Amino acid sequence: MYLSRRNLECHVAAKYNFDKLALKNIALTPEGTVSCDRHLLLIVPYPQVDLATVPTIKGIEHEPLKDGEMILLDSDDAVRAAAMAPKKPYRPELGLLHLRRVKNSVKIGSNDGQNVQIMSAKVGDGEYPKYREHIPDYTDAKTVEFSVELLFKALKTLNTASGKDATVKFSILDGSKLARFITSDGVTLYIAPYGEPKTDAETDSTATENDVPEHQPIETEAATNAA
Repeated sequence: MYLSRRNLECHVAAKYNFDKLALKNIALTPEGTVSCDRHLLLIVPYPQVDLATVPTIKGIEHEPLKDGEMILLDSDDAVRAAAMAPKKPYRPELGLLHLRRVKNSVKIGSNDGQNVQIMSAKVGDGEYPKYREHIPDYTDAKTVEFSVELLFKALKTLNTASGKDATVKFSILDGSKLARFITSDGVTLYIAPYGEPKTDAETDSTATENDVPEHQPIETEAATNAA
């Protein structure tokens, strides 16, 4: 199977296993890599690959996961494996990581067109949470869309302006052009999403990743000083 660097490098795995749950591991599943620390659950999809263009690595032939199959990989091993993939490959397929299970271990490799690197890691022990059972159906949920960059800026600002132990609430009204974040110590930040709240059914299903909408500016009028 093929993974991108982000599949193994970007995770929210816990620092330690919890009880019998192997939360220090990243779970490789048919839908993507999954990580969880009991508070955050992250699913990162695998890259789209043109098999005809991918350079091969002997002993790590392409073999996608079967439905219901799961491979656990210690998060420390995952980060080591991710480091083998170049950050800025000459072509996208040269930045892929190749992975194949061999009994109780996995072989992971990279081939950037000039150099081949290979490492082995033990398959993780323990049980992984049945995370799908806890994810609700969001089909009818109202959704607002933000750019990741703008949302990161907003959360970073709140983190700087608020106390260490502050919590934050998020609010959005139907028909509103502003979403609100308010912290437990009174810091309030408003952010303009791409549009009004919609359900998945109301969202344009024909849009592609290249159809990037623009954030609407917050509509304000110039304030005047009282005489």
